[in-house]
Amino acid sequence: MGDSLTPGLHAGEFTGESGKHHWVVRPACPDDVLPLSIILPALLPGNWSPEALRSSPYQSRVILLDDQLAGFAEFYQVVDECHLLAIAVNTTCQSRGLGRALLVSVMAEGARTGCTRCLLEVSAANTAAITLYEKLGFIRDGSRPGYYAGNMPGEPAQDALLYSCLLSPLPG
Repeated sequence: MGDSLTPGLHAGEFTGESGKHHWVVRPACPDDVLPLSIILPALLPGNWSPEALRSSPYQSRVILLDDQLAGFAEFYQVVDECHLLAIAVNTTCQSRGLGRALLVSVMAEGARTGCTRCLLEVSAANTAAITLYEKLGFIRDGSRPGYYAGNMPGEPAQDALLYSCLLSPLPG
């Protein structure tokens, strides 16, 4: 789908209904803070204020579609494990392979820095994400019953599903 250009930078293209589109995954930079603080609250729970984004101790990647911010991933490394904390693609840009490209970039960065596996958790209700994770080789390791509160009053809590994937060492 994409070729590694430099550490943390991946690019590719696809053809859609409106023609050829180009995407780039790169490390987030200070100029991304304001647009992320606008986009992320509609996509992910949590504090995505400019202040929180600026002070985050985690690594992050963004994906640009035709030079427009389209998605975000946040992760960190503990010894030889890459922990994916959050990943999201703007609703207007979904179903185009961008989430896959973003996750593959995070996995490649983990492998590049010596990680042997990637860990994540996902709501049992997020079937699109679960499908993506399983296609990329993630295996379900466990669950946390009732971990995620319902989004609406009276909505039942959702289980968190725990997944992991072995990362292949990169040559060189």
